Amino acid sequence: MLPILKVAPVVASTLPATLNIVESISKIAEYRVKIKEIDLEIHRVQSQANVMMHRIDAERDIALTRLQNERHYFEKQFSLIAKQNRHIYHSTRELLQSLTQVIAQMANMPVEVMREYNNTIREIRGMLQDQQQQQNIQMSKLYQQLSPPQDSPLKLLE
Repeated sequence: MLPILKVAPVVASTLPATLNIVESISKIAEYRVKIKEIDLEIHRVQSQANVMMHRIDAERDIALTRLQNERHYFEKQFSLIAKQNRHIYHSTRELLQSLTQVIAQMANMPVEVMREYNNTIREIRGMLQDQQQQQNIQMSKLYQQLSPPQDSPLKLLE
């Protein structure tokens, strides 16, 4: 028992340092747990951010696709209008050429024939006016068709 008593003062003198070491080790363990909790929170927030970014990318892609589809639709409509305008131009030009020929022939005709031609010219003018009205109606319908739909991104930009 005597050898233990010799060690007792040494153990007693190192006891506060040993307690400090044990306390430091337990604090280190607590800090490690807190660091792991913070890491888990960081990973959770990063995962949420990634999900949100994917959602934003998907919505952007949908909006771009919708805009491209509308652009394609408008290109087709403008092409259709251009074709109809060319047809209207050629039809009107042909009618004007016919009218010019009739006027040239009328200069050398007797009065009775001239009256008949005048009536014909009035009919042609009436047809031209009717055709012009129909063309105006068609053009207004086409322009109405060209207006963007209610849920269109272009309508929303207005």
